[in-house]
Amino acid sequence: MSEKTLVLEGLPDDLDSVRTTLALYFQNKRRSGGEAARIQEHPEDSRKALLVYLSGGGSQQVLSKRIHQVDFKDLGTAQLRVKLLGDSSDQASYKPPVLPKPKLETLTGKPLQTTDRQPVSKSHKGSQQFYNRRTHQVDFKDVRTVHFTVKQLKQGSVQATNSKPPLLPKPNLKTLTGKPLQVRQFPSKSHKVLVKVNDKDNDVGISVDVCKEEGVAQKWDPRRFILTGFNDTCKNKLVTLFISSCSQNVEHTWELLDEDRIVVTFREDVDIKKFLSECTTKKPQGMDIRVSRLELTNSVLVEGDMSTIREDILTGHFSSKMRSGGGAIKSLLWINKQKSVVITFKDYHAAYEVVQQRHHLLGVGFTTALFYSSFQKALTGKMTTLSGIRTNITVPVHEEVFNFIGKNEPLKKDFQNQLTMVHANVFFGKSTTPRKIVLEMAVDKESLAALRIGPTWECKAKREAQAFLTKYTVAELPVKVDMWKRVKNDCLSLVSVEADLSFKETSSKILIVGLKDVVRKLSDKSRTILENATKDLAVDRNINDESMVSDYVEMIPLRSVQEMEFVESCMNLSEIPEVKNMAITILASRAQNGPYLKVTGKKEHIQNAIITVKQRLSSIVTEKLTYSNAGEAKVLKKHEVNVNARCKEWHCKVYQSPGQISPGRKSGHTTRFAHRISRCITLTIAEGDLHDYSVDALICPMSKSLSFDNPTAQQLLNVGGCQIEEVCSKLQKEKKAVLTGNVFLSKPGNLHTKSLIYTILPKRNQYQASHHLKSAIYNSLHKAEDGNGTSIAMPVLGIGMFGFSIKESCIAIREAILQFSNDHQNSPKNLKTVFVVNPDFKTVEEIDTIFAQLQSAERTQSARVPENQVCSRKMTSVAYHKTVCEEVKYKKNLGKDVVGTPRTRRHSSFAFWHLNTGFDPNNLDPELKMFFDMSGISEADLKDKEKSKLIYDFIQKRGGLEAVKNEFRTQVLAKQPLSLTTALAAVSFPVTTVEVYGTSPADLAKVKKLLDDLISEECTSKDVQSNYLANLREADREAIVTLSKNNQVRILVSSSDRLTVSGKKEDVLDTVLNISSFIQTAKDREAQESEMKRLSETLCWEVAEEDKWVPLDSSISYQLELAFHKKEQSFTYEEKGEVYTVDLKKLTKRNSRGKSCRIRRTLIGDSDTAIIQPPPTWTKMDGKDLKIITLHSDSAEYKKIENHFLLTSRHKSVSAVQVVKIQRIQNQQQWQRYSVLKETADKKYPGWKIEHFLYHGTTKENSQKINTNGFNRSFSGRNGASCGHGTYFAKEAWYSCCNRYSTPDEFGLKYVYRARVVTGAFCLGRPGMMETDPLDPNNPRAGLYDCAVDNLMDPFVFVVFCDAASYPDYLISFVPLDLTDPELYCC
Repeated sequence: MSEKTLVLEGLPDDLDSVRTTLALYFQNKRRSGGEAARIQEHPEDSRKALLVYLSGGGSQQVLSKRIHQVDFKDLGTAQLRVKLLGDSSDQASYKPPVLPKPKLETLTGKPLQTTDRQPVSKSHKGSQQFYNRRTHQVDFKDVRTVHFTVKQLKQGSVQATNSKPPLLPKPNLKTLTGKPLQVRQFPSKSHKVLVKVNDKDNDVGISVDVCKEEGVAQKWDPRRFILTGFNDTCKNKLVTLFISSCSQNVEHTWELLDEDRIVVTFREDVDIKKFLSECTTKKPQGMDIRVSRLELTNSVLVEGDMSTIREDILTGHFSSKMRSGGGAIKSLLWINKQKSVVITFKDYHAAYEVVQQRHHLLGVGFTTALFYSSFQKALTGKMTTLSGIRTNITVPVHEEVFNFIGKNEPLKKDFQNQLTMVHANVFFGKSTTPRKIVLEMAVDKESLAALRIGPTWECKAKREAQAFLTKYTVAELPVKVDMWKRVKNDCLSLVSVEADLSFKETSSKILIVGLKDVVRKLSDKSRTILENATKDLAVDRNINDESMVSDYVEMIPLRSVQEMEFVESCMNLSEIPEVKNMAITILASRAQNGPYLKVTGKKEHIQNAIITVKQRLSSIVTEKLTYSNAGEAKVLKKHEVNVNARCKEWHCKVYQSPGQISPGRKSGHTTRFAHRISRCITLTIAEGDLHDYSVDALICPMSKSLSFDNPTAQQLLNVGGCQIEEVCSKLQKEKKAVLTGNVFLSKPGNLHTKSLIYTILPKRNQYQASHHLKSAIYNSLHKAEDGNGTSIAMPVLGIGMFGFSIKESCIAIREAILQFSNDHQNSPKNLKTVFVVNPDFKTVEEIDTIFAQLQSAERTQSARVPENQVCSRKMTSVAYHKTVCEEVKYKKNLGKDVVGTPRTRRHSSFAFWHLNTGFDPNNLDPELKMFFDMSGISEADLKDKEKSKLIYDFIQKRGGLEAVKNEFRTQVLAKQPLSLTTALAAVSFPVTTVEVYGTSPADLAKVKKLLDDLISEECTSKDVQSNYLANLREADREAIVTLSKNNQVRILVSSSDRLTVSGKKEDVLDTVLNISSFIQTAKDREAQESEMKRLSETLCWEVAEEDKWVPLDSSISYQLELAFHKKEQSFTYEEKGEVYTVDLKKLTKRNSRGKSCRIRRTLIGDSDTAIIQPPPTWTKMDGKDLKIITLHSDSAEYKKIENHFLLTSRHKSVSAVQVVKIQRIQNQQQWQRYSVLKETADKKYPGWKIEHFLYHGTTKENSQKINTNGFNRSFSGRNGASCGHGTYFAKEAWYSCCNRYSTPDEFGLKYVYRARVVTGAFCLGRPGMMETDPLDPNNPRAGLYDCAVDNLMDPFVFVVFCDAASYPDYLISFVPLDLTDPELYCC
């Protein structure tokens, strides 16, 4: 590879002194125009340098600039000249710029006195001789020899510079003439030595004054540094780890200064010398890191709304040290009038005081940050993150353009190449919304590159994508099907890489898509072809009329359209040699009486051709396959295109019928159900997407984190754009507390609404979750009413990630609407219509059914029945049974006089009841028969003429058959516990019928095998086993049934403790995970109930009522105790419709009306168990729930843990290790759960050793989760599950040190926990075990074993199935000794 060398002239100092600055400039293409491969010394002049460029390195651009202005900071700004090596033009005329003369001071701070320059006389030849030598070597004898570089300053004075002056007492020096050289002082930090030559009587004497240069001794910020050298692919966490390792783990932040530099800000002072040394010594991942100090600044950037504040008021505020911490102002410069201003103080201390305080002026808040004029940028001291920056976006595009580019690989490649310039990748078909492409950031989201391009990436990527897409367009030409068949070949011959042409039979149009110019040309050519074809058709018709006499036409009927399409696409009858030789034409066509083949030819050949064609048609074989199992319809639909392509290779064709559609469902029809909730409010349940609805207000569900982490919020964000998340970002930035039930307004962005309402929803397992859900909906309705909205739309709030069932959500919505309506005396001023929107038709039907039941139940409760009836019409199951039975008996006793003359007509809905023969038991409605059975009415009663008449009249009085059935569903069936077995067995799945056409049974067998293999590959079956299945709540059972319907998976209740889930793999996995979460909730609920019971035996919370103390409900006492242990200031609960707030500091309780009373915490029984003490080694928690303490390596605690770890880590299968760091995990909540379980085990097994200290290997990422949340057995199976699906611990450390369990991080560090584990009584583990075996199979109350082991006689591996049974006591970080030097990892 060729090289080009350029000469660089005009350096302000020797090359070694400025090499770093030159490299930053000339090796950066954006700054200099090129990228120098290396910088070398000039062979003749130390103030010159050689720049070596490789071919393509940009040397020509560097040379074209000629003069480059480079800032050398301490040395000032210099203008450097670049020329080709060997070019001597205008060399003599160029002189390096004269730098400003530095001000010199003596060590006492006084200015160094100099005299005016005089011409050099002969008498000064001593000093001239001293200067001519330039470099002097002075031997300090016992210390070392120091080299001085001498520069002439003025007559009789020279400056001597030494980069490392010795810290020595004053030596005895002599001048060149042998006279004593007087050195006044040698300070430790001086770098400049002024040597004055006094020439008296031609006797030269030299005095040396050590001075400091004002321009060099700048004031540096002790806590801020600039780092360079990190490449774009460097991970952010590596930067943080590097800074931590160089600063001894001092707390810090870092932010991007520009594309090359990072500014580090420490929270406290660091050892500057050591930090600078460490940064330049270490080379993370081979990167050469350079560090420099950041100068102090005396400027701040002030931002805020200053439109109402005069400049003199602003100046007065920031010049007052008492108000703002500031001081005397040097200057004030407006950056953006009324929004941002740079204030420069005379004293830099004032700037640093100002940014430490909050500023409010005339009711307006301001933000302040240090401003650096040299960078023209403010530094916040906060970590740079991608928070609030989107790394993937969608771009809408015409459907035909989308398909054209998506199928054209060269175009996709061009598209990708154009987006590569803005660091974006393009994906087709990844968006959930049709006709949209997805753009994703092309760099690692955790790298520096992502931070650098993040703020502008979305705008640039969208602009580049739209610039590319606008080059393409679509044109349409209307044409009839017959005409298209004539011109098809001619039109398709016009297709090129730049444009495509196709025919849409449904719209009878030719579609042309491609580059705009090419599409326009193809459109013109296609029109010409159509015009010519139209003329030719007219001519052909005339010719055909004349030739009808000579040609004969015969029709061969076909059995179906599918057979016709198969013949046309796979058999190609016209190309049969016998047919082709006879010049016979065969065309497939349709008529009113069915499809047929039209055979045209000469009279003498027509019969032979028909015989040949019929022989071929007789070889057609068909087979109809039915697929009705769960998930099979999804698999077949997914692979439909691939199956057709494969079948075509075998000369077969496959027709799939669509899956079953629910009754009432019509294609293209949007389902809606309306319910009148109150006199003035109508609830409409609608099928569709929430973001497509045009209403006055939309409700977006949110969690407390204000992140768009649920599907509804994500869809609204995708459609609404960045504008709708501004209010969330603002609240997050201000760190305002957000409570469940809060609502707030947002700009609607691109949504079809006047306002967007964010509502904070609770999680299902939260205390009083249903109340908070109802409050959130109620507050949203009021917010819409206050905004003059007449209509509002919401999703089914609370389902999905929030954990509520559809029924619970419907109840909350209805109750919120009723409460809102009552608040406005059943007549709100504005709001009249409420929409509940869901895209799934089945879910819409389910919601409608639930609301119908709720409405019917209310009507039943509010209605009144005649006094002479036996029971009220408010029917429970018992009352309903008595009503029928007793009325039958009552009227039977009265006789015929009371019954009256029987009517001869029959009710239209009672075709199975006859006046004389009664009810037909074999023809009863199933629900009505269930109702009769539950009411105790026998078949004999139904057949009895009088009794059946009484039953008939009873049903008629209650509104007829449908009304009774509805009441029966809501009042009786709704209260019956859901039978999971029955409900799951009733779930039906889409049935797909596949009709296969071929010419041989062997080909059909291939197709059948292909379909069976696809289904076998894509479908699976998994078991979910747990004793807690029988303890699932009603809502969880309903959710399991809903999962079966929505995911199209079959769930079989194999036994009371086992479910078998089968279907498509992805759907099965999703269903199993959801069921597992229900089981976990049941386990947690049982654990909570057990804990409540334990607490009730050890303590209680009591409230003062008059002169006595009354205990609170056990559930409230439990929640109050949890809040007490978390050191919360207050706790709120609801009891009997009243909301109470407990002040845990003052121990008082206050209701919503302000009435307060005392409350106390009373210990009872075994009070020691109620107070859980932390281990004695813990430090104070200071009100925090989690503390991670790094142990000192010389402490006894550290050595104890280290010795046992090293002792048990020795094994032939693992290398020797060295401990780098040990951290003690202090997690209050985890310790409390663990201690409670341990106390229970202690009571269960008195005298046993039920706790062991065991080891558990992990990764760096998982250790952070374990520190916060504890061990999680849901990760079981990643490294094998030979003893069941639990959390694994080893008796000795070597087992956990294996790479399989303790995976090294990017620096080779490995992590192992020394954990406390409650082992208790153990059983033998086995694969697939979900929980331990029962202690006594014959006694369910005996409970389960506490853990499983690998060997009952000598256990080594322990597996626990309860997360609370283990506590992560210490996290040990270590490194294998054969891997690398462990000292590199010490912090």
